[in-house]
Amino acid sequence: MEVLLILAVTAAIFCLFKIRNWWNFNSTTKSSQIPLGSFGIFPFVGETIHFISSAYSDRPESFVNKRRRTCGKVFKSHLLGVRYYSVE
Repeated sequence: MEVLLILAVTAAIFCLFKIRNWWNFNSTTKSSQIPLGSFGIFPFVGETIHFISSAYSDRPESFVNKRRRTCGKVFKSHLLGVRYYSVE
């Protein structure tokens, strides 16, 4: 009896994850207008630490160049508490 209950709960959780993945896949299309990039881990800090550390390196433009290589000419970031969208 307990095994049957565990199987039913496992099946229900599996179905919920499948439905959620299907919903996320159908709600975001490939022609989405949101640019690639990251807002960072923390809401206010974002990628500020990476930005400042690259400013004191030998190549300060490395922050932008890295994002251009990974995300393309248009990318998003979160610097100094503000969301930025860079367009070349």
